[in-house]
Amino acid sequence: MKRTTCILPFSLMIGIALVLTSCKDKDPRPAPTITGIDPTSGKFNTSITISGTDFEGSSLAVKINDQPVVITASSATQLTVTIPKGVGTGKVSISTDGGSVDGPVFTYLPTVTVTTFAGDGSAGFAEGIGVGAIFRNPTGLIFDNNGNLYVCDRSNSRIRKITSEGVTSTFYGPTIPQGNNVFRLFSTPSGIAFDGVSNFYVAVAGLSSVMKLNSSGVSPLAGDVQGFADGTGSQAMFDFPTSLIVDKQNNIVVADFVNKRVRKVTPEGVVTTIAGDGSSDFVPGNGLAAHIGSVWGLTQDSQSNFYFSTFEMGRILKMTAQGDVTSFAGDGTVGFADGPRATAKFSSTYGMVIDKSGALIVSDGPAHRIRRISEGVVYTIAGDGTAGFVNGDGGVARFNLPYGLAINSAGEIYVCDRLNHSIRKIVLE
Repeated sequence: MKRTTCILPFSLMIGIALVLTSCKDKDPRPAPTITGIDPTSGKFNTSITISGTDFEGSSLAVKINDQPVVITASSATQLTVTIPKGVGTGKVSISTDGGSVDGPVFTYLPTVTVTTFAGDGSAGFAEGIGVGAIFRNPTGLIFDNNGNLYVCDRSNSRIRKITSEGVTSTFYGPTIPQGNNVFRLFSTPSGIAFDGVSNFYVAVAGLSSVMKLNSSGVSPLAGDVQGFADGTGSQAMFDFPTSLIVDKQNNIVVADFVNKRVRKVTPEGVVTTIAGDGSSDFVPGNGLAAHIGSVWGLTQDSQSNFYFSTFEMGRILKMTAQGDVTSFAGDGTVGFADGPRATAKFSSTYGMVIDKSGALIVSDGPAHRIRRISEGVVYTIAGDGTAGFVNGDGGVARFNLPYGLAINSAGEIYVCDRLNHSIRKIVLE
């Protein structure tokens, strides 16, 4: 039988070749999925297991918080990775030849070391270096541009200055005259702020006033009589102002504790109320319509949002630049619990600072802990919950009613450890 050869047209042969090439280039592998990670938090060098499907391919890679991490073991349904130092808190992501996927958030717990920067733990008064200095109930503190730390030494009615080398001296106190050569006792200074130029502002709780302090001495800026009133200078009234900050417009924002309000003071001394109606409960709202309870500490982030620490409500409050007040963290029950912001519990929070990453750090006084809020999660960075005076790793360190916080340019956190009459230093790595 005669064999017949079929010759396809050239154009058809090219078309078939293109189809075959296209099919060959298309990777049949499905995209990976992530079903869970274990543990969900940890420190440097922690090994975590990622479970899911389709962890295969030559381009397999894992990132945490957008930072590459090393895979130490792998199968199609499970990966093991080791946490590098400083990776931060963020989503776990996996990419393969078949695609990429974002998984749960891993909470990075920095290695924490607590030391004593100044004060020996006894109550009294003495200048000195490091633990050679003595304080009595320090409550508020702030850094200047040169790395010097200024402390409200509350029961000594003084502002103390501590250099970066740990040398403590009195910056202002009962024996320092004002410009008019009269003496004014600083009665329980509670909070201090710095405007970045040359002026300090002090919330003097015992005088129900805000004072301006610089190299020329001290002068009243606003408030003179206990009570509540907006106004200018001595016409305005506060009731136990506890802490203050200088906002991005150079206004002084004050926690007016007993009045259960947040007040704003212009550099010229004009006082207005910006949040709270004087009620003890919590009701979200805008500005004066919100119920905020007794506010002790406050801070401001880079987007001009304010955060307030509440004394009796077990919450951290947030106020936007438009004045809208909401609950930022805490379920409203006084107690202690780390975890997601909405279900975490706080006792009475005092000091507040924001670190370079944008995380909010608060001192939870009666819980004797320093806590951090980042990526929607609240966790303890230092303090085991027992009142005491212990240095070392954050998990075993002990405080006794920590109050004001300050953070320096290196990211080190300084704490007024009130009932230990000392200044503690926390280093995170």
